[in-house]
Amino acid sequence: MKNFKEKFNKFMDILFPPDIICIYCGEEIKHANKYHACDNCLQNLPYLNGKICKHCGTKLHSDSEICFLCYNQLPPFQIARSTFIYEMPIVSLVHKIKYGNARYLFKPLANFMTETYKQYAFDCDVIVPVPLSKERLKTRHYNQAEELAKVLGANLGLSIESNCIEKIKHTEKQSSLGYFDRIENIKNAYRLKDKKPLAGKRILLVDDVITTGETIKNVCKELWRAKPVSISVLSLAHTDFAKKPKATFIYKIKKLTLAKIQREIAFSKNKAKIRMKIKEFKDEEKKDK
Repeated sequence: MKNFKEKFNKFMDILFPPDIICIYCGEEIKHANKYHACDNCLQNLPYLNGKICKHCGTKLHSDSEICFLCYNQLPPFQIARSTFIYEMPIVSLVHKIKYGNARYLFKPLANFMTETYKQYAFDCDVIVPVPLSKERLKTRHYNQAEELAKVLGANLGLSIESNCIEKIKHTEKQSSLGYFDRIENIKNAYRLKDKKPLAGKRILLVDDVITTGETIKNVCKELWRAKPVSISVLSLAHTDFAKKPKATFIYKIKKLTLAKIQREIAFSKNKAKIRMKIKEFKDEEKKDK
């Protein structure tokens, strides 16, 4: 059955080559490539590069080395990186793979992620996709993170461990919630099923989009129970909060962070440096507004 599907897919690729039309803008592709992108999109897609947080990889708009979320609490992973900023046309493609059964998009998108893996010199042994709940899997019929992971595994020669961790709590969609509701929504949602395939390994956790990072943090906390050597995170896209000025939960987190910095002033010898950080956070808030 598997061989038949592979032959059928190859036959359909011959009849309707997937790399004729750019999947990002719909224009004709003049030079075929593994990303199924036209020359213009290859140059102008919203790549996540430049100044980024050294921990979670989010886009930075100040001189800081880390974002305010990671400053408030270091994440439970070594490093996280994403290929794109979560904006158009990437938003549209993510919606298609999540809700439109657009499986043909997984390979070109994961090919981009493969280059990100190589760019940041990840060194992992095994890939673990972020799991879906049984309820969501029934309606979607596949896990988008797992489909991306399969292509990554094939490209990088890494094994996929999809059954070591499961989502035991059916949650509301994180995208519809504020920051503090996200924390409660995803709390205790994951459970480690099998430690053996992950023990002593360097894990690469794969997801489609990182927003506040609460999902991957909760998955990582469970994965550490398997006693791996390290956990790194790779996603297709990462939200840039500087482009979401009305994200009220971010303002709440900034206030928490500022309060933390202000408390540190009383105990720090380098008070001038910390006051500079406070000024940076306040300047960012003014820009957002």
